[in-house]
Amino acid sequence: MHSDNDTIMLLAAGDMCFSDHPLCRGFGVAAMLARHGVDYPFAHVAPLLAETDIAFGNLETALADLPGAGDAAFCSSPAVVAALARHRFQVMSVANNHTLQHGEDVFRETLDHLAAHGVQPVGLPGDDAYSCRPVIRQCRGQAVAFLAYSFARENFHPDARCYARSTPEQIFADVARVRPEVDHVVVACHWGVELADDPTPGQVALGRGIIDAGAAVVLGHHPHVWHGVEEYGAGVIFYSLGDFIFDLAWCRRSRQSGLAKIRLAKGARPRWEIVPTTANRFHQPVPLTGPDRESFLAHLESASRRIAAIVPAGPGEPASADFMARMKHRDTANQRAKVVHVLVNLHRLGLGRFAGIAWRKIRPAPRED
Repeated sequence: MHSDNDTIMLLAAGDMCFSDHPLCRGFGVAAMLARHGVDYPFAHVAPLLAETDIAFGNLETALADLPGAGDAAFCSSPAVVAALARHRFQVMSVANNHTLQHGEDVFRETLDHLAAHGVQPVGLPGDDAYSCRPVIRQCRGQAVAFLAYSFARENFHPDARCYARSTPEQIFADVARVRPEVDHVVVACHWGVELADDPTPGQVALGRGIIDAGAAVVLGHHPHVWHGVEEYGAGVIFYSLGDFIFDLAWCRRSRQSGLAKIRLAKGARPRWEIVPTTANRFHQPVPLTGPDRESFLAHLESASRRIAAIVPAGPGEPASADFMARMKHRDTANQRAKVVHVLVNLHRLGLGRFAGIAWRKIRPAPRED
């Protein structure tokens, strides 16, 4: 038996970026921060965050005051770190495909800004013993180890080894090595296919393998939309936590998100629940209520049932051609929604920016969402 006094409340969030997306320049997240302050994105979820012991999220941005930073995609003001710390985000994953977007020096600066406010980055390469350096937090008489890895393609600095890009076997070994030292292991994976409805068979195999190796919780990021949740073995796998603070304003599915409330107690399987949220027009996550909340939870239940029917492939195996072919309609719909968004907001973006967007479509740059 255990009581709430010896149960850790972990609150897990999805992708977080505090810059303006190029298609929301001047009215994205960074613009809202500049007008209303760095705590603005958290205004509607602050009471939930205040109740947690540890909040965890995926930092999908660099942190630096770059010259012309207003035009620097996926580079956010370092001032937001103080707000992250105030709202109990004690651990943030930096193992993703945008933290290196502005180079290794800015990546290291990002780590410095996090450390200055007591926010621990996870996902850094380890030494000879670990492929990822564990971050261990002590809370309520228990120890929790965090690990984080990215499987997303590194578009900007593929030769740099600033964050953990490990093989499944290395991840399993990391989990097995740290498990005897702690009470719980939580593993974050930046994986999957953007906007996909479900995880790939390779993700399912990898997630289950991480639990088999000794982890209690797997937290997925990168697809920008929520996927189903699977209770497996002694743990739980959140295949994708979607976007928590982001400004992909044209994508309704990415605006529907949530927070995972996970209770960790010694010798027990994690207990969990989802607090559904939606991003309002100011890019603030707002808890859903009434029919909207029930609709989100029904969608999540359906997605979770589908996972049981997925036949696992090799752990971490890339999406098959058939899987990507089924995704084509999602990508087409997303591109159409972008066009509508740009036309509706042309008066805010301006003709010059519209011309730049059109030029990038003719000569594609690395993906930014």
